[in-house]
Amino acid sequence: MDKKNKIILIAVISLFVIIILSVSAYVYFDYNRYNHEEELKTEINTVISKDYTTDTFLVDTKTKGEYQILEKTAKEYMQKYTNALQALLNVTNDEEFVQILSIENYKQDAKEFKKTKNYIETTKKTLTDNFDIVKTMSEKDNILKQVDDKKLDEYYKNLYKDIMGNTQFISKMTNTKEMASKNYNTMINLLDASEHVIDFLIKNKNKWEIKNNLVEFESDALLKEYNELVNKVKSVTK
Repeated sequence: MDKKNKIILIAVISLFVIIILSVSAYVYFDYNRYNHEEELKTEINTVISKDYTTDTFLVDTKTKGEYQILEKTAKEYMQKYTNALQALLNVTNDEEFVQILSIENYKQDAKEFKKTKNYIETTKKTLTDNFDIVKTMSEKDNILKQVDDKKLDEYYKNLYKDIMGNTQFISKMTNTKEMASKNYNTMINLLDASEHVIDFLIKNKNKWEIKNNLVEFESDALLKEYNELVNKVKSVTK
């Protein structure tokens, strides 16, 4: 083989090796990307498939690099969302909430009911603040825009939006928002109706007393008005 042919052969072999290495590197990169994406999807789907009303969320990331940013963004979002939702729902289990119109509370806080009035005001704010968070964070546009300000290539931003924008998840968030809205309205209405009773007792503080664990008024007209207000509280939950 002459020198010229040897040079050509070496060049061909070198080119072939370069092509093989390039293809191998591409295949490895593509395979590696696929694994990272699958890991990211697994982590995010584990979070969004939880019961938002009871489950707890920890922001512990498993992925690396750009995927870790996406994972952390999704988990922090859902953590904030569920904290607000659970704070909203937990009010119904609050002993003070249940005991507002109890004889025991009347005995302890009558007849100005300062503690009770303060509790009602504070609880309304807690409910409203948390419901506003739930309502806002349930919206698809707000869910997807969480990566808009991240320093990421569009590829990764679109990957996040594909995962977090899936129909099943968005539907679940919508249903949860509707459930939260019903609970919020019921609790606010209960507090409003209960406050009307308390205001009535404050206004007529010298015209009632507790005897044998019952509220007694100095006139039948006042008793009738009191019972009507209490019945409005009961009607809220029907």
